[in-house]
Amino acid sequence: MKFKTKNILREMAKQLCLKVRFVHYLAEDVHGKLLPRERRILINARKPRFEHVYTLLHEFGHYLLHFKRIKPRRHSPWYLNINWKIDAIADFAAKVRRTVRLQFHSEKGKEWEADLWAMCGLVYLKRFAADFDLTPFLNRHPEKRWTYRALAAIAVHTETKKRIVSGFELLGKARLALSRLWLRLKLSASIPS
Repeated sequence: MKFKTKNILREMAKQLCLKVRFVHYLAEDVHGKLLPRERRILINARKPRFEHVYTLLHEFGHYLLHFKRIKPRRHSPWYLNINWKIDAIADFAAKVRRTVRLQFHSEKGKEWEADLWAMCGLVYLKRFAADFDLTPFLNRHPEKRWTYRALAAIAVHTETKKRIVSGFELLGKARLALSRLWLRLKLSASIPS
């Protein structure tokens, strides 16, 4: 972790009131562990530094999504919650809702959610922390490349959409300013001196 990334992660931990400890006694296959009652995160110090960033974000995700949940979340899309009048569609929607609910309430689902949260954090760090390099992590974990690419594309789409909207707002303001100027010029030309 370089200077700016380290400061961002420290500030996140501070905001969540979590203590982060790097320890050597975790098993080799364990990257980190969240102890929510103690408000501590243990990170395996024997792992490479770029793994520490992802592990810390992953554990932040567990804490926010599974322990500090502010309001209950629906995991199924809105169109599955409609009261369908056609029995076949209603049955299908109910089965999909049940499958999604079971998937996200299982341990595997919780790990997937925390992974997704951590990947969103990596996209954020890649964008705003100039010192952060994601390449070593993606080389070590090629299975996460498509998730990263999808999230990066969503981030680019969102930013592009914001820029287009702000561009239209700017054009609207310019049009309004021009029409006011035109009106003032028209009024000043119509007033005899």
